[in-house]
Amino acid sequence: MKTADIKRGGARPGAGRPRTTAHNQSMTVCVSKRCIEEARDLRARGVKVNKLIEAAIQEAWHREFWQDL
Repeated sequence: MKTADIKRGGARPGAGRPRTTAHNQSMTVCVSKRCIEEARDLRARGVKVNKLIEAAIQEAWHREFWQDL
């Protein structure tokens, strides 16, 4: 496994640098819906979830919540 692969996220899903905007100010993490759903299940079972994924879950929940209104 080369360092370049890790930076691009080739090691495992969710690895590598978060995909940020061009001017690199906002920490927008690209997390798939499936990943979020799996993380929710894990969290429900009492498994600790990574902070970035935790934030993504919150963000997704808010997005879904506001769409429903």
